[in-house]
Amino acid sequence: MASPPRDNETLGAGVIVMPIVGVALVLAVAATAAVVVPQFQSMFAGFGADLPGSTRLLLATYRGWVLGVVPVAVVWLCVPGRRSRAVAALLAGAAIAAALMLFVIWACYSPIIGLAALAG
Repeated sequence: MASPPRDNETLGAGVIVMPIVGVALVLAVAATAAVVVPQFQSMFAGFGADLPGSTRLLLATYRGWVLGVVPVAVVWLCVPGRRSRAVAALLAGAAIAAALMLFVIWACYSPIIGLAALAG
């Protein structure tokens, strides 16, 4: 009868999958921004008003967000221990993706909310 797998044996796939998921999260947000932000940009052009700084920053930087995978890779390379490294890379990717997504939402909708406040 085969013995149950030890932690070291079951860890193999997770060590590879977790950093890949972290990178995939960042790439998914960057790809989503590449599709969504230009649509908002064309809408903002019709406003005829000055955009908030956050929106201008978004419009200037969203194409480079794919570089968010660099901190995930740095975390993966610098954290000691295979399991700790994998978890840290996953968490770094999730944190970067969440921060970028929140920034997209805030920067895209703040001009609309500001315009509504002027109209109301």
